[in-house]
Amino acid sequence: MSSIEDVRGVFQDLVAPELKSMNARIDGLEKTADAKLATMNLRISSLERETDLRFAAAEERAAARQELMLARLDAFAARIDARFEKIDARFDAMDQKWEARFDAMEKKTDARFDAVEGRFDSMERKRDSDRAEILRALDTDKRLTALETLRIGPAA
Repeated sequence: MSSIEDVRGVFQDLVAPELKSMNARIDGLEKTADAKLATMNLRISSLERETDLRFAAAEERAAARQELMLARLDAFAARIDARFEKIDARFDAMDQKWEARFDAMEKKTDARFDAVEGRFDSMERKRDSDRAEILRALDTDKRLTALETLRIGPAA
């Protein structure tokens, strides 16, 4: 057992102090890494806050711009609506004007048609009276012929 104890002794004399010093270095590195990790976490948290603030500011600016644009669009729409109302009013005025003209033309045309119809009626009455007169004249002519025939007699 002496050789095992010798190896153990050598191992404890040579390796154990190195292990202790390595453990001490590892502990120091862990502390350094923990400190750097904590510093990084602080930086990341700070960057997150800064980013959140920037995004909030950007969102506020975007909302303000959107409100401004909506206000401008509403004003523009109001101007367009006003123009269309003016155009509608002009069309209504023109429509009334043309309707008045068409009504006047229709009255004139109706009056002319009534006059022409009156003329046709008087012409028809004249024709009917002339026809009756012609028929009476023909009838009178036949009677005269018949009387002359009777008066002259059948001797001729």
